[in-house]
Amino acid sequence: MTDIEVHGEVAPGFEPLREVFSKVALEFNQGGGAYAAYHQGRKVADLWAGEWSEHTTAQFMSVTKAVTALCVQMLHDRGELDVFEPIASYWPEFAAEGKAGITVADVLTHRSGVIGDAALTSLINLDDGGGWDRVEAISASVAASVPFWEPGTQVGYHTTTYGWILGEVIRRVDGRDLGTFFHEEVAKPLRVEVGIGAPVAEHDRLAPVLPLWWPAFPPEIQSYLETFFAMCRDDTTAAGVSCQARDGVGALDRLPEIFNALPGRVTPLGGSNMTGTARDAARVFAAMAEPEGFDGVVLASAESFRLFTDVHEARPDIILMLPITRGLGYVRNVPPPGRPASMGPNPEAFGHGGVGGQFGFSDPVARVGVAGVRNHYASFSLAPLFLNAALYDCIAATS
Repeated sequence: MTDIEVHGEVAPGFEPLREVFSKVALEFNQGGGAYAAYHQGRKVADLWAGEWSEHTTAQFMSVTKAVTALCVQMLHDRGELDVFEPIASYWPEFAAEGKAGITVADVLTHRSGVIGDAALTSLINLDDGGGWDRVEAISASVAASVPFWEPGTQVGYHTTTYGWILGEVIRRVDGRDLGTFFHEEVAKPLRVEVGIGAPVAEHDRLAPVLPLWWPAFPPEIQSYLETFFAMCRDDTTAAGVSCQARDGVGALDRLPEIFNALPGRVTPLGGSNMTGTARDAARVFAAMAEPEGFDGVVLASAESFRLFTDVHEARPDIILMLPITRGLGYVRNVPPPGRPASMGPNPEAFGHGGVGGQFGFSDPVARVGVAGVRNHYASFSLAPLFLNAALYDCIAATS
C-alpha cells in the first residue's frame, strides 16, 4: 500500500500537497489526522484521512503554548501587562522562594527554572487523569515552589508549568481565565471553533488520544529518544520534574490517561490542550501571520508581533537536549545544527510543535498559516517536514 484515501480539498495548483498528505497519512496508524493551510489570507488546503471526519476535533498538545503566548501578547500590546516585569507584580504570592525577580518573559522563554516539584506532582494523577482540574491548588503549589535552577541561568522546557503560570497571570491581570480570554478575544472574532479546553458538549467529535508509538528510526534518533524518555521518567532530573515523573513514569507515558479524562479535556491547560479542527486552527495561525488584519480581524499590533517573534533565547535546552531558538512563547523556524527547518524556508516563521506530530505556525514573510493534528501520536514524526515542504513548493509553483 502506497497511499491512503484522502478527503477534503486543495486550491488549484496545490494538488501535489494532497498527494504528499496521502503518503504521510499512512503514519496515522490506528487513528487519523488532518492538515490545513492558508496563503495570503486564502485557504489552500483542508485535508483529512484515516479515522477522521470533516468535523473531527483533536487536542494540539504543546502547540497550545503558541496561542497562550498570543493571549499574553495581546495583553502586553494593550498595556495591561508588561512581560518584562516580575510575575510577582501581578501575582504577589509567586515571589516566594527566591522567585521575586522572575519575569513573564522568563517563563515565555523557559528560563525561569519553575518547572515543578514533588508537591505539584502529588496534586495530579498520571494513571487516571485526576487532579488536572485543581486549578487553585496547582497555582498555589507553583507559587510556593523553589526553582529547579537559578532563574535565568539555564533554559529548560516548562512542559506543564508554562500553561499554569501564564494562565494565572492572565487571570490576575484580566479577570478571565485563559480559556475564556482565548474564546472571547481570538476564537469568536475569527469565527473558529477552537478552544483551550473543550466543553463536554463537544466531546462527541473529539478524537481520543491513542498511545504514543515509535516508528523505525536511524540509530542516532533512537538513542536520543531513549535517553530523553528515560530522563522524563526520572524524578531526580529536570526533565522528570517537568513531566511530573513519579514511580518511574512520566506524563509522556500517560497521554491517553490524562487527555481522554474529563479534567484534561475540559480544564484550560495553556501548555497542552488547545482543541479544534486543523482548518480552524490554521485560520488562527493565518491571522497571526497578518498583523495588519485578517478577514477584518486585528489580533495585535505589528510592533508587538515583531517584539514577541524576535529571538529572545537560543541556548541549549537542558530538558530537550537541543538548542531551541525562541521568541516570547513562540519557537522560531531556526532548527538545531544538522536538522532541517520544519516550518518552510523562512527563518522568520514562528509557532510551536506538539508531542507526537501536532504542529501550527505562522509565516509573516510568505503570509502563511498552517496547522496539523493527529490522534495516534508518533515519536519524532517527520510528517510536518514533508507536508510543509510540499506546501511551499506549491506556493513557489503558483506564484
